[in-house]
Amino acid sequence: MIEEMWTFAQFEIFGQDVRYSLRMMGKSFVVTAVTVLALALGIGANTAIFSIVRAVLLHPLSYKNPERLVWVTEILPRQGNLVFDADYFGWRRQCHTLEDIAAYGSWNESTLTGVGEPEHLRGASVTANFFHVLGVEPRIGRGFSAEEDRPGGARVAILSHSLWRRRFSSDPAVLGRAIALSGNAYTVIGVLPPGFEFLDSTTVDVIVPFGLEERELQTSHRIMLVRIVARLRPGVTPALAAKELDAIGASMHVLWPGGFAKMVSGARTQVMFLRDRLVGDVRSPLLLLLGAVGFVLLITCANLANLQLVRAVVREKEMAIRGALGADRMRLAWQLLTESSLLGLLGGIAGIFLALWVVGVVRRFGPQSIPHLENAQVDWHVLLLTLGLSFLTGVLFGTAPVIYAFRVSLNDSLKESGSRNAVGPKTWRPQQILTVAELALALVLLVGAGLLVRSFVHLISIPPGFDPHGVMTAQLSLPGSTFSKPELRKVFFEQLIERVGGLPGVASAAATGVLPLQGFEGSTTVSTNGQTAGSLYIGERAEFDVVTQGYFSTLRIPLLAGRSLDAHDTEGAKSVVVVNEAFKRHYFPDEDAIGQQIKAFSDETLTIVGVVADVKQTGLAAEVEPEFFVPFQQSSYPDMTLVVRSNADPKVLAPALRAALADLDKDVPLYGVDAFDEILSRLVAPQRFNTMLLVAFASLAVLLAAVGLYGVMGYTVAERTQEIGVRMALGAEREAVLRMVLKQGLGLSLMGVALGLAGSFALTRLMRTLLYGVTPTDPFVFVGVVFLLLGVSAAACWIPAWRASQVDPMVALRYE
Repeated sequence: MIEEMWTFAQFEIFGQDVRYSLRMMGKSFVVTAVTVLALALGIGANTAIFSIVRAVLLHPLSYKNPERLVWVTEILPRQGNLVFDADYFGWRRQCHTLEDIAAYGSWNESTLTGVGEPEHLRGASVTANFFHVLGVEPRIGRGFSAEEDRPGGARVAILSHSLWRRRFSSDPAVLGRAIALSGNAYTVIGVLPPGFEFLDSTTVDVIVPFGLEERELQTSHRIMLVRIVARLRPGVTPALAAKELDAIGASMHVLWPGGFAKMVSGARTQVMFLRDRLVGDVRSPLLLLLGAVGFVLLITCANLANLQLVRAVVREKEMAIRGALGADRMRLAWQLLTESSLLGLLGGIAGIFLALWVVGVVRRFGPQSIPHLENAQVDWHVLLLTLGLSFLTGVLFGTAPVIYAFRVSLNDSLKESGSRNAVGPKTWRPQQILTVAELALALVLLVGAGLLVRSFVHLISIPPGFDPHGVMTAQLSLPGSTFSKPELRKVFFEQLIERVGGLPGVASAAATGVLPLQGFEGSTTVSTNGQTAGSLYIGERAEFDVVTQGYFSTLRIPLLAGRSLDAHDTEGAKSVVVVNEAFKRHYFPDEDAIGQQIKAFSDETLTIVGVVADVKQTGLAAEVEPEFFVPFQQSSYPDMTLVVRSNADPKVLAPALRAALADLDKDVPLYGVDAFDEILSRLVAPQRFNTMLLVAFASLAVLLAAVGLYGVMGYTVAERTQEIGVRMALGAEREAVLRMVLKQGLGLSLMGVALGLAGSFALTRLMRTLLYGVTPTDPFVFVGVVFLLLGVSAAACWIPAWRASQVDPMVALRYE
């Protein structure tokens, strides 16, 4: 009974504290509003970024026991990350640390016809055990059998849930039905469950069997590139699995023919968790942003702690009177914590609304390359975390006035004539520490933002090697069943380019296997000076692309020597190529490349007829690789991309392109229609996204720090009014008073800068992988940021200093 009465009494006291706190906040409405706004910005930014991090980095993978799934590749000294089918079969036979291994790859023969408008589907090919490795069962139907997953096996397909719903109206009768994919009949045997995500963060519409065949390299001299996903046995680590796969690979590679063995010499196996593979490129930037908003919240707490400390000083006599009436120090401290906690919760509630808006904006305008960004949301988990964070924030910035309440002498406070005169050095020291901390944290954020800005400027200023402005692109894939002969493909693309080139507003048109900045068509071994390239991967490798005549002029790629590809470069003519500058520098550094012959594609002799400027094929920041261009008429491909230079409106040109294609073949869809400027913009979108957010957070941090410094200096001037009056009465000039206050404020700023520089030198090294063309200790950024922060600090100190210099000595001497 006594315990129940005590609990009821405690709740009654708590209610009194809450009501009293609300009355006090109402009396100081401006201070309350500023506090809630600052908290809303700090907590809202943290909530928004955490929601994004949770969706991207903590998103549950739609597989069974995803924590045991790994991605496997071999890192070759010269070729990079590759896995050959021979490795896959050897690993699967001999590996004991992996429960199962599956292979997968892309599949382009996936144009759907016969069901409404033709549509190019995103396709993939997988081994029969692929879904078993992932632990995924089709929603309806079944997976692939071993008999289907072999060369010449039955043509069967599994549809994605979205394709089944969109093109087949979720009809279960689709099972057993034949659909036309690139002119070939495939029987639908299953539909994947909703929410299934294919690997590599890609969306796939249709999946077919891989049909791999294990061959003896000694006799076939052929290899195929695959990608690998595997499941670890319980208790096995990726490092242990990699060690075993390395040993298996080494024992296999010594038995391979000389060319293959040379290529894989020095290779090492990399095994990483599948989640790390999927989010590897975005993990560091997101964690950087999460750390940045954490710094903003700390600055907010320091700022508000200063504000609450000032209020505690102002209310010192009130606290003394309450103590004299019987309230102990713990009771007074509890009252102060109640007020700060209520402020924290109010700021958190406002921050939730801000976070909802920020997450919505990021989902709409954020980079498409960030996986699962569309799943970011402020759900109830985030709401609970935000409310908890708000409460802890309130307690954190409420600690300073609580400490002050325990330190101050209540008896001395009652004896003083005013609260202002009661303030001594001990009440000033915590404010100094908090202000210096704010400035130091703000400088760290400014340095990080400055480095990203400088890196981004470097990145977008890199010339891509061509002129993307005014260029439209569009992809198309010719069905293998209809265009199986090279002559048919050549005639089709020749007619299409002629029709597109004649459209109103079109200056020129051409086609390429792969666009600049998108990679290469492929790579091959190249030899010169009569050496044999062969098919055994002996010799050096170069990248290649297949292009039609007019490609270089359409993209305005400068021709440096020789001639471009033209209409005479047909199948019956001499095999020719155009090479880039990097190719010329590497293979013919001291001689003219025009007329030189190289061997590639299994000893085919190719004559160099032209040299063009280097073009960025794999990204703006990537080094240009030696590359040569093969004329389409001598090596036709079914999958090509149109490049059209035009001054016409893209919204008008796109339908005209589709109409021109439909006139030739209505069953060939046009997809990926885009302006090259947009492709370039999306390419740098992740860097732009990271830079803009960090700049925004750094700007907010500087603003909060400046406001904090302004408040501290204003409070200092108010406390030293009598001292300033005495100084001026004894002859001190206004300029001397101005310098005195500025010196004190800039002294705090210099201390913050010193600590911030030390922190920046330590922390910016973690940003090394996010920077291009800039070192983590770039002097331009560090010096610029220091001057910027000192300038802002001087501006924040100027108004209090000016007010101090305008004090009337007679009024100040009467000031209480």
